[in-house]
Amino acid sequence: MEKNSGNDRGAGSELLTPNLFNRNNGRGEERRVNESIMSSTKTFSLFRKIAFAEGVSFLVLLFIAMPLKYMADWPMAVTIVGGLHGLLFIAFVVMSWETKREYKKDWGWLLKSFIASIVPFGTFWMDNRQWKKEEKNVAQAGF
Repeated sequence: MEKNSGNDRGAGSELLTPNLFNRNNGRGEERRVNESIMSSTKTFSLFRKIAFAEGVSFLVLLFIAMPLKYMADWPMAVTIVGGLHGLLFIAFVVMSWETKREYKKDWGWLLKSFIASIVPFGTFWMDNRQWKKEEKNVAQAGF
């Protein structure tokens, strides 16, 4: 619903423009591109942070809470840590899907991410081997 007067600076043209970032005035386009880059970098960064937290919670569950349950007869440790780990695992799966969708990753990438989340130390290995480099590439390319 752009004003069709031939120039973009007519009275009220800003009100008729549905998206002010789509105007060809230079600043609007630059702002939209910068916001897109920040959004993309934030998504990958959040994915990596959740992957780290999920990996830590998995190790705490396996190596601290489970021994406390079976050796110290304290099942509450698994209840608490297991609930937290379940929440982080769901957040990891959701963020993996969003990262796959936003960066147009293939199904193999998603499968590797899922496998990394169920193997002890897997998320740390994948972060060091692949995800850190991918985030750097996204930031450089201005995805």
